[in-house]
Formats: sequence, C-alpha cells, structure tokens
Amino acid sequence: MEFWDVNSVGSVRLKVFEPCSWSCEFCHNEWDLVASPIFWDEELQGNLEELRKNCGIEEVHLTGWEPTLNPQTPQIISGLKASWFVAKITTNGQFWTKIREDMAVSGIDAVNFSLHTLAPEELMNIMSRKVSKVWAQEQIDRSQENIRFLIDAGVKVRINSVLSEEADIERIMHVFRFAVESWAEMRVLDNLNEKEASANGIQRLIELYSWELLSIKREPGTSSSRGTYLFPGIGKMIIKKIEKMFLDSVCQSCPHFNKDSCKEGFYNIRMQKQWSEWVVILCIQNKNEETVLSLKDFLGKYRK
Repeated sequence: MEFWDVNSVGSVRLKVFEPCSWSCEFCHNEWDLVASPIFWDEELQGNLEELRKNCGIEEVHLTGWEPTLNPQTPQIISGLKASWFVAKITTNGQFWTKIREDMAVSGIDAVNFSLHTLAPEELMNIMSRKVSKVWAQEQIDRSQENIRFLIDAGVKVRINSVLSEEADIERIMHVFRFAVESWAEMRVLDNLNEKEASANGIQRLIELYSWELLSIKREPGTSSSRGTYLFPGIGKMIIKKIEKMFLDSVCQSCPHFNKDSCKEGFYNIRMQKQWSEWVVILCIQNKNEETVLSLKDFLGKYRK
C-alpha cells in the first residue's frame, strides 16, 4: 500500500462527450457527472497549460462514454499535439470514415479500442440493453475495419478486453489472436465491479497459456499496473491490474478505504466541463467536496 500526491501523476483523463452507442454491463462510465461536449479553443488550451505548469501534466487521454461521437475530437487531438502534449484516446471503435481519416493524420500517439469479443452473440450478452445480432455483427465489423485502417496509417493501436470471470478466457483468447494478426497491442483489463472473480479468471488465463512474465510496469502516482506476458506460439499480452495505491490528501478519510471496499484506488486525474464550469474529479466511487473540485480550486490546492 502506497500513498501519492497528484504532482506525481503525469496525465489527465479528459471527458470530451457524454453519450455512448454501447451499454457494456461492466462499464463504470468514467464518473457519473453530467459532462458538456467540448472543443479545442483558447480556454481548453489554457486550462491544460495550467495543469502542465502547476501539476506536471504532459499527457491527455481523451475519454467519455464514447469520445468519437464528438465530431470535434480530431481537432482536439490536433490542438493537443500542436501544444506538445502526448494525446491518447479510448474508443469503442464505432466511428465513421471521416473521423478515422482525420484521426489518422491528427498526430495521435495511441488509440485504445474497447473490443471485448468477435462473436455477435457474446457482444449481445455483454450489453445491458437489448440489441440484435445484426447490430452486434455490424459493431464488430466496424471495429475491425477501423483497427486495420489506423494500423495501416501508422497509428499505434491497442485492444482492450475486460475479463470478468474464468468463463471469459476463450472469448479473450479469440480477441488476442485477432490483435496479434493485426499487429495491435493486446491488453486484458479486470472488471472493477467483479474484482475477485475477475482476478481469479486472469490468474487462470496466465496459468493456462502464459510461459513467461517479461516485465511489470507501474504508472507513477496511480494504481495502474501492467504486466507483459509471453504466450508461446501466439505473442505478447499485457494484463492490466489495479494496485493498492491511494491519494494522500483524499483516500485516508474515505469510508471505502477504511472498509477495504475501494475499487480502483487513485487511478488518475479526471477533468470535464460541467455546464460552464471546468471540474476535476479524483475518485469515481466517493464524490464529495474533496474529490470533485472546480479546476480553480484544484489548482489552488495542488500546485507544485
């Protein structure tokens, strides 16, 4: 167990759009606050420059429920790169030709695709709302097409799949083989809502298929930990886990910390525009005046 300060964290997760075309049952929605769609302008650029100057932020990870539904997302990426930020995005891959073409030339450093299955029946089961098999197949086909397009354009692509229990292993391996064939990086994530079953399933996956742990990388100042494993005859897989790492100024007084019911520790700084105000969120599980702050109050409290 370790405690950190936000000045140890080099990135911010920026929510650029609220809705999503999917309804994954394990989604934690980043944080449950109403977010206004954003675009690249002097205000956003100035806010990020303040975060860089006062908190050492050098990387901006675009997120939301589905960030590519914001038609301004490629322009945001281009603005970030022109301002010398590392720019990354996590998407469900359901964007159309114009967005992917703009993204390919935006200078983005990495695109993370949430691709949990290649079987339409399985995708139907993952959705919390009722969807058709035709819909599910269209989603899978579009994700694969966009993955291949961006890889061919020279963009770094990662595929994220959530493993919730041991029964998911075959589904994960199917996606893994597609990732290797496509020259994409494969990353398996645990399910924050089913942590014990997910951890057991991941351990079983390693026991069944992995030959060697190649490296472990921990993201400084956050609970994110990534182990790279060699799967003989297939390739390398990254398994992402949540470690017991907490924010010194917030977590020790949290009831989830005292009850050991915290889901993700201190994962990262999150920022969004809520109506006309820029807001920083430090926790997705316990929202209070210490974890949800205006950007001005955040900078006043956490300046270097």
